[in-house]
Amino acid sequence: MTKNYFLFARQTRLLSQLIEGQTVRSIFTENKDELTLLLDSENGPVRLLIGINKVQPYIILKNSASKNNRRYNFFPSAWGEKINKLSCVSGNKHIIISIGPYELQAVFYGPAANIYFFNEESLPDVFKSHKKIFAPQRALHLNKPDADCLSDLLKTDSQHPVVTFLKEKCPPLNKLMVNEILCRAGFSTQSVIGNKPGLLFDVFKNFYDELLNGPAYLYKHFEKPFHLTLFKSCYLENEDYQAELFQDINKAWDIFISKEKYQREYARLSARINLALKKSRSKLEFSLEKIRDAEDITKYKKIADLKGNLLLTNLHKIPRGSKFIELKNIIDGNDEQIEIKLNPAKSIAENANIYFNKYKNKTKKLEILELKKNHYVKELNIIAKMEQQSATTSIKTLHKIEEKLIAMHILAKNENSSVTPSELKFSFKRLIIENQWDIYIGKNNINNDLLTFSFAHKWDIWLHAQGVSGSHVIIRRPNKNMAVPASVLRKAARITAANSKARHSGSVPVIYTEARYVTRIRKALPGTVNVRNEKVLFVEPLNMNI
Repeated sequence: MTKNYFLFARQTRLLSQLIEGQTVRSIFTENKDELTLLLDSENGPVRLLIGINKVQPYIILKNSASKNNRRYNFFPSAWGEKINKLSCVSGNKHIIISIGPYELQAVFYGPAANIYFFNEESLPDVFKSHKKIFAPQRALHLNKPDADCLSDLLKTDSQHPVVTFLKEKCPPLNKLMVNEILCRAGFSTQSVIGNKPGLLFDVFKNFYDELLNGPAYLYKHFEKPFHLTLFKSCYLENEDYQAELFQDINKAWDIFISKEKYQREYARLSARINLALKKSRSKLEFSLEKIRDAEDITKYKKIADLKGNLLLTNLHKIPRGSKFIELKNIIDGNDEQIEIKLNPAKSIAENANIYFNKYKNKTKKLEILELKKNHYVKELNIIAKMEQQSATTSIKTLHKIEEKLIAMHILAKNENSSVTPSELKFSFKRLIIENQWDIYIGKNNINNDLLTFSFAHKWDIWLHAQGVSGSHVIIRRPNKNMAVPASVLRKAARITAANSKARHSGSVPVIYTEARYVTRIRKALPGTVNVRNEKVLFVEPLNMNI
């Protein structure tokens, strides 16, 4: 039937005293799933807000003026008419507002949740045209459910489950209300009526009187959904909820809607961020573990040389075109079976040379591994800091973390999200040289343009491979008076060469200058620049596939 009919019935009873006889100035929508009736009252305009979101429907009256200028108007024939009556259909979240000769019906439950406007037409006009349509009846101006729904409790079988009985006999009760009755009567969800029907009857009578006449309570919990009730709840208090009492139901509902929206957004953001951080941490730790294994190059070179020698020893015994082969380790004399992966497109001798050359340049490989390791460690430190920040209760902080994760390409970009200047650095590939110098590498022509003209400071060092297309590279200088060491400059130049079309050349000329001497070429494609005061370094590309 409904999740909380009693709240709608009580609110309708309160609002009917406040708005009946007032003139409808206009009807419009400013927010999704919310219709506004702007009314003329003695103290100035007021707004009756009707929300039909299935998660949290509402009808509340607000005195504050709207600041939103983007409006879509509805039901103009009712404008200028007076509100004759406001009522609630018995047992349902279904409000009826009589406006002059017209009728507005708000249905807050089921697949047909919508706002219907009845005029002279046979079918009603609707607020949400895409929703499933049905035509509510134009009568039933009832405000009171069946107060005596437990009248046959004393006649019921003592073995009948209490929960089943309450659901069958009292359909307007929601799950929280049933749990509250059980809590007050000292029953569990598995209890049967037994020999205590009188106790259950008395508990329900007192509870029902509270629903009709008591104040409102806003129950808050940091980790669980908020609740708005018309009763003081022993059930929620046992679940560590904190209650705030309100004599004004309309005020309580207004605060509940804003807090509940805040909490839902907080829960959504928190779950999205924590999952992304967990995945990112796992990926980085896996990459670091692989690097730590790869750093023992001496061990791996020995294994690679063994495989190369075994291939040459069995040169004429291995069928050409094989992808894998298992050979006995006759070189070390332990007769261990060694599995060797082969390139089927190459000869056995060529495959042997691949293994001999795999760790030929140990110094270069260790250099690459060190750069990668520093990069992953820095990323892990950033992730760890965000994990600490994500424990905050501030939704503003969570939004900042989300922006950073989007900039880092860990989270997908939202439709309306944009990278803030402070997070712009995550838009580029990043490396650390000698544990203190940050290197930023453009990913494509548009990203190059962003790196050079939106991110780089004018005293940063800008690099590019000469005469070929490639990435713009920036060495970030903490301040303009700090000189970049020659070793850092050379390593950055090698990385620049590796991120250009000359990456496979033995020696590549790389130009460098301060970023202030790099300018756009008018009407040229993004990333196309004019450079002044440049110098040239000839370097071997440092390919590392970051």
